[in-house]
Amino acid sequence: MNYYHLKSILSTAKAPIALRDPSSSFSIAGKQSKAYIEPTFEKIIFETEKPTIILVSAVGVTGKTALAEQLSRDTGLPLLDLAKHKPVGDNTLTGLLTHAFEVKDISGVFAGLGVVPLAVEVG
Repeated sequence: MNYYHLKSILSTAKAPIALRDPSSSFSIAGKQSKAYIEPTFEKIIFETEKPTIILVSAVGVTGKTALAEQLSRDTGLPLLDLAKHKPVGDNTLTGLLTHAFEVKDISGVFAGLGVVPLAVEVG
């Protein structure tokens, strides 16, 4: 699996929804500051061709954050960066989503989260 295959799987049948109030921890990645070097991937769980959530697992300093940011830039889909997010508690995700998206879009966002995630390992 390569980057473009992963990107096409992630973006299949998904339309970006504008964020009403992006934050430092939940936004679409900003402008790229340096060249992106594509990693190689190994499929771990791949039960669907239309995942809504992607779990990336790898040892430290292998490019997980760079991958997530590049996917966000290329697809226009938001990125939740837990390293920048305040401590997680009850209703953290639902509260974040209802704050970030317009009321008219939120039911579609919640419905999309019901899809089985894809897990990949960066190699």
